[in-house]
Amino acid sequence: MSNKIYVAESIAGTIIKAGIDFAKESIALTERTRERDKTNPLLAQERFSVRDQVMQNTIGAVVLSVAGVEATVNELLASYTNEKLFGPPSGNVALDGRKRLKALQQEGVFNRGQNALDKAQLILQVLDLSPLRKGANPVQDFAALISLRNALVHAEYKHRPYGSAFSIKERDALERKLSKRFSPNSLESVNSAFIWKRCLGSGCAKWSAETACQFTNSFFQALGISNTRKILWDSKKIDGDSCFPQ
Repeated sequence: MSNKIYVAESIAGTIIKAGIDFAKESIALTERTRERDKTNPLLAQERFSVRDQVMQNTIGAVVLSVAGVEATVNELLASYTNEKLFGPPSGNVALDGRKRLKALQQEGVFNRGQNALDKAQLILQVLDLSPLRKGANPVQDFAALISLRNALVHAEYKHRPYGSAFSIKERDALERKLSKRFSPNSLESVNSAFIWKRCLGSGCAKWSAETACQFTNSFFQALGISNTRKILWDSKKIDGDSCFPQ
C-alpha cells in the first residue's frame, strides 16, 4: 500500500497577480485607443469592441483583487492556526494568540460569511492588536471595492437614477461610493450612465489592484509582518510576492 501524501500550496499571490494583469490590460487598451484617436480614430464597431474588452478586463481586476485579499487573509489565518503549514509564530503574533485563533476557528467563528475586511479585523481583535482604521484608507477603499465586487457577481438588472436632474444624494448608492475614488472610463461618453459603462474603465481597474495591495500591506503591518507588495505598473512584476509571515 502506498503512503498517502497531503500537499498545501499557496494561491493568494497568484490571484493578486492575475487581478493586476487584468488591470494592466485595461490600462493598455485604453492608452492605445487614445493614442490612435489622435491620428486615425477607431471605427464605431472597433470602438465598441475595445470598450467591451476594457470593461471585461476591469471586471477581472475587480473580482480577482478582492479574491486575492480573501485568499491572503485565509492563508494567513491557516498559517497561524496550523503549525505544520508555515512554521513558528512570527510578527506580532505570540503563541497564546495563535491558540486563541485556533480555538475560535475550530468553533467556526471565521466561517460565518464574513468578508475579507471583517475577517481581517476579527483576526486583529483576537490577537489583541490595533484594528485597521475604519474611517480612513485603505479600509474605506477596500470596503467600496467589496461593494463593487458584490454588485458585479450578484448583478441586478434595474433602473438607477441618471442625469443631472438627480443630486449626488439621490444617485445610486454604489455610484455614491465609487464616483470620487477613481477617474471614470475615458472611452465612454460623459453622458453614459456611471453604472456600468463609466465605472468599469481603466481608472477603476488600477484603483482595484492598488486598493487590494494597500489593504494587504496595512494588514501585514498590523500583524508586524515586514513583507509588503508594490505594483510595478510599467512591467509584469510585483514586488513582495510572499503572502505569509516571514
